[in-house]
Amino acid sequence: MNDVETLHTWARSWLARRANLIFEQSHSIFGIQFLTIQALLNNVLSVVPDEFDTFEALYDALLITAQTASNRVLKDMVGRNPGSAEKVAYEERERFKRALEAFDRGQIAAQKPLPYTRTLLYDEAVRLWRQAIQWWGFKHNHWYPIFGPPRPQHVLAFHIDKFGDGLKLATLHQILRKHGVERVFEFSEGSPTGIQGGFPELEVELGNMLPRYGVAGGGVEGYWFSKDLDWLIYASHESSITIGGEWLLEAVRRAWPTWKEGLYEKYPIACSHLGDYKPDGASF
Repeated sequence: MNDVETLHTWARSWLARRANLIFEQSHSIFGIQFLTIQALLNNVLSVVPDEFDTFEALYDALLITAQTASNRVLKDMVGRNPGSAEKVAYEERERFKRALEAFDRGQIAAQKPLPYTRTLLYDEAVRLWRQAIQWWGFKHNHWYPIFGPPRPQHVLAFHIDKFGDGLKLATLHQILRKHGVERVFEFSEGSPTGIQGGFPELEVELGNMLPRYGVAGGGVEGYWFSKDLDWLIYASHESSITIGGEWLLEAVRRAWPTWKEGLYEKYPIACSHLGDYKPDGASF
């Protein structure tokens, strides 16, 4: 890594460690401290090191991030408690700023690379989300089987635990990699302007994709797909994981001979905004 990449990696690592510490202390992702760190990390991840020619230019950009980082959820909470909440958020921004100012370029040699992760720009996220909705037919920020029936074509839902036991994550990564997938878009429920507004839309390395409820956005449903939109994975709050895409389903069934045993057959789900859902009983 060059000096610019190393500084960016250091900022990501510092914020991730700080987030873990705060979560261990509070066990909450909705505290002012955690939300502020999340906002800082989102901003840092939106910065692409390759776009900066010098260490000093990136350093200045990160200082601006330290002063301005926020998100919708954080703004809402600060608005309800403008005195104390803003003070806590300010102190977290200042803590990162002080750490950045104390960064010693002598630390560069010891910094290890991190997997590729990038926060999508707002316009980019909106465009991708609209394309995904048009292609796969999400409704009310949910998808099959939470919103159904009928079951969409080339789509199957599995129980997340049975899926994880029958098809290991490494095998799923291998299937996607063989099809040319190297990076994956990760969206959370309500993306990009919906109910969860504080959580970012990301582009991550395939090996860093973990399609389970609570991974995307730290406690909400998640969607994973790539730029061609010819496959999609959806993890719901009802212990289901949905696989969409003709070629991906075929590969999953070949790699998991007993896949029928993992099909999602949970009790009927009643959601006030969705109506009653019952499995459609389609033959597979």
